[in-house]
Amino acid sequence: MNIKLPGGKGEPKSHILDVGIQYDCGRIKLLHVRGQISLDSSTSKGRIANIVRHTPKDAANENVVISDASFSRVHRDNNRRILMWQMMPNASVDEGVVDLIEHARPGTRLEYIVAGSGLPEFVAYRAIMRMIGASRIGAERDTVIDYPFQI
Repeated sequence: MNIKLPGGKGEPKSHILDVGIQYDCGRIKLLHVRGQISLDSSTSKGRIANIVRHTPKDAANENVVISDASFSRVHRDNNRRILMWQMMPNASVDEGVVDLIEHARPGTRLEYIVAGSGLPEFVAYRAIMRMIGASRIGAERDTVIDYPFQI
């Protein structure tokens, strides 16, 4: 979710939420993840308060700010790559990749999905990462998501 912010001098105009969790019961929790040093700075505290203040009330039941130390380094790196590829959407490719994975044997390696897609390697890999980020493809985020990764 992209939150629109009122822009002041040198301030960002929007913010993409770090993590959204929807529970089976329907409750939604939004996590704002920051580095510990950033959490301790007064500038960051003001920015985070501004983000929380401008998050639509119906977007979540709860807004939580946590330190990045709450996640493993691998998890953070996976999320960073996922976010990077989500900035380059390609809906038709994404749907095709989801369809391939739905028909693949459990435990199929990511590299075989990429090879069998008929797409350029980087296009298929980015689509898989976007669909993991959108929770359309299940993945263990504390394991490096790369070509040997099992879907």
